[in-house]
Amino acid sequence: MFVLGEKAIASIHRIARPTEWKTNVAQGAQAKPVQLPLKLEKLAVNAAKLLGLLYAGVDILESEKRVVVLEVNGSPSWQGLQKATGVNVAEQLVQFVVDYMKH
Repeated sequence: MFVLGEKAIASIHRIARPTEWKTNVAQGAQAKPVQLPLKLEKLAVNAAKLLGLLYAGVDILESEKRVVVLEVNGSPSWQGLQKATGVNVAEQLVQFVVDYMKH
């Protein structure tokens, strides 16, 4: 999930290649857009906020029993996310910075 300020602007499910366990898009995994429940968006936003990050990539693992924040990345790549979701991340970042500097 890509968090920008107080909201998650897009999220993807990363799927590893058939013979791999790594889900890094840069290493050949597929990215599929996903609409996550509000409780997971809040979890991602709070995880980024807890670390003092204005934007972050938050990796969340979900099982039948629990939800775990696996990683909060302060310099996330959004190549796969942008391609899968159609969200123009660069545009969103620029607008966020402009708005942030006004306050």
